[in-house]
Amino acid sequence: MPEQITNLKTLIIPDGTKIITEDMIPNRTTIETVIMPDSVIEIKTCAFYGCINLREIKLSKNLKIIHTCAFERCSSLKYIDIPDSVVEIERGAFYRCENLENISLSKNLLAIKESVFESCHKLKSICISDNISEIKERAFYGCDSLTDVLISLFSSIMYIGDSAFCKCRSLQTITIPDSVKQIDICAFAECSALQHIRLPQQLTEISKGTFYKCTSLSKIQLPASITSIDGSAFEACKNLKSINIPDGVRRINRYAFADCESLENIIIPANVSKIEKYAFNNCLNLDNIYVSPDNDYYLSENGILFDKQKTELIHCPATKTGMYTMPKTVNVVYPEAFAHSKLSSITISDNVYAIGSRAFANCTNLKEIILPDSILTIGSCAFENCTNLEHVKLSAKMKDIRNRTFSGCTSLQEITFSASIEFVDVCAFAECTSLKTVIMSDNTEALATFAFNKCTNLDKVIIPNKYTQIDNFAFDPDYRGLTIYGAKNSNVEKYALRENIRFVEYQEETNK
Repeated sequence: MPEQITNLKTLIIPDGTKIITEDMIPNRTTIETVIMPDSVIEIKTCAFYGCINLREIKLSKNLKIIHTCAFERCSSLKYIDIPDSVVEIERGAFYRCENLENISLSKNLLAIKESVFESCHKLKSICISDNISEIKERAFYGCDSLTDVLISLFSSIMYIGDSAFCKCRSLQTITIPDSVKQIDICAFAECSALQHIRLPQQLTEISKGTFYKCTSLSKIQLPASITSIDGSAFEACKNLKSINIPDGVRRINRYAFADCESLENIIIPANVSKIEKYAFNNCLNLDNIYVSPDNDYYLSENGILFDKQKTELIHCPATKTGMYTMPKTVNVVYPEAFAHSKLSSITISDNVYAIGSRAFANCTNLKEIILPDSILTIGSCAFENCTNLEHVKLSAKMKDIRNRTFSGCTSLQEITFSASIEFVDVCAFAECTSLKTVIMSDNTEALATFAFNKCTNLDKVIIPNKYTQIDNFAFDPDYRGLTIYGAKNSNVEKYALRENIRFVEYQEETNK
């Protein structure tokens, strides 16, 4: 091994050295300057790892390869010039060089590998040479100060990897050349300053989470080549006001436009054959969904999205007001279909047999809901936080009330179970702070933990089935105004005694 010359702060690599290895670097925490001869052609894995005071290094003009993590956590390094002799920089080579502001890349570099510049928090700009064909996973992840990514329109780059620019929170604009065929998942997620991006004209898919939480993005032009908009592609783009969905798109996946609070209108083109649930969840300013009349799978009526046969109600825009009556053809109400709606009255079709989770959550103008006897199942949180809901009639065919179904319905004062209700799930009526009376049926078999948690005005619960199992804390343990009515020597009485709740033997006249 060649002998190094060191005065603790300056490391001089001897002439003739071809390969620099980890064990050749003494005094790792004190070195500030490295002088490297032009004989060096390779810097091995972790060679300068953790040289936290390294400020200056001039690389050999004959250097070919910088291996994995070679300069990782060199947190004082501000600038480095990669000579054109370098053809490969391996994974994580400059990971967490937190003060690196500028870097000049070799013109002969063929790829930017995984995490090469990840968490280089002060890196301001990068110029991608025309020979680079790939920017791989997490290459610039968390580069908070990155404002300029310069890519020539004549670049040969074909692939941008998973989370490549994720959390580059200062990046405002980027132009992607037409040579790019694939942009992988979350590539620009949480680029919160991104306002403009030019997408390649041969791109066929907006991958999962590509623009997730790009909160400054107000508009984007999708190329005509797009056939699929994947899950969460534009989720939480809170300033996105409009978007063109190209005619070639066939799929819009789950949460694709969820939480796009400024989005006002959506036009579904003719070729879309699959829209997954939650695609437009929490689009609070959505006025209308329009569907091409030539679409064979979907239609819209008064701006509300249905399947073509109108048996499935998929999404009602949140800005709809007044009264609404579902078409008689509807059998299924999708999850989140009416969530955050401003409607004051909703009449559910008596042919509906299933209501999805959170279907009517946060409908704060809704005062009454009648669940027709055709309904067999209601998903969790279906009416959660319907704060003005005063009256509920349950279906005679429902077997359970699922978790948080009526949680936060703060105006609900009384609920009477239909004879079919067997089970009340966790937090089903939690935080119903006006609820005073609950009348269960002879067939109610079990109440789960916290079923009536924080029902702070509940004073009367009738449980006629002597075998009903009640989990601990089904009723708020801190509220002492409750009286439970039930059969003598029943599970109900045992529960009341255990929880120190007043118990009265139930007789038919109790319910008069």
